[in-house]
Amino acid sequence: DSLFVSRPDATREDFQALVKTIEKETELPMELENVYAWFAFLRSRVNPNLSVANRFFGIAANGDHKIRGVASRRGDTCSFIANIQRQVIQILATEQDSTKLVDRLPEILTFVQDQLSAMKNGTVSLEELVVSQDLSRELDHYSVLSPLAVAAHQLRAQGQTIRMGMRIRYLYVARGPGVHAWDLPNTPDWKAIDRAQYRKLILRAVQEVLQPLGVTDAI
Repeated sequence: DSLFVSRPDATREDFQALVKTIEKETELPMELENVYAWFAFLRSRVNPNLSVANRFFGIAANGDHKIRGVASRRGDTCSFIANIQRQVIQILATEQDSTKLVDRLPEILTFVQDQLSAMKNGTVSLEELVVSQDLSRELDHYSVLSPLAVAAHQLRAQGQTIRMGMRIRYLYVARGPGVHAWDLPNTPDWKAIDRAQYRKLILRAVQEVLQPLGVTDAI
């Protein structure tokens, strides 16, 4: 339901004229949503050589953001990591010239290092690390004990009724089953948190939006 058009140095009036031409030729209603200073379509997870149409972000000249499919927009991303990714995008948004976006990398690196230090030092609240996912099937139909399924089993062992569609919240912990359901009677100590797993997720979220600049998984 969307058409993205790129033309160097084109004005809003140029794109509006194109809209009118398309409407005339197709007899379909068209609307110009916005003109973006730059736009990034992210690579497919299956085939890194291809971009996909449902994972992208762009910054308009008026400062509006259009963001779809990235970690910060997905419900299973904890708020700490979602906020990190949003801030990285915000730093990129300070640059209107796409050829100069790489100049923002030092600032981004400093910011990310600060967040990793907060994670390492345990100064992040546990609430910000809670992961939330919905059960897409009945619990007994999960053939693989994913973190979601393990957390759901923990809750059922405490007498809670678990049904398909329920939202299960959990933390990643370093020992035992690897996760701790958030709604269990006891809350784990910060020392039990799997900091390495959260660090991995932080770097994955940062790399996701920096991949158009050539940043690899080795950030």
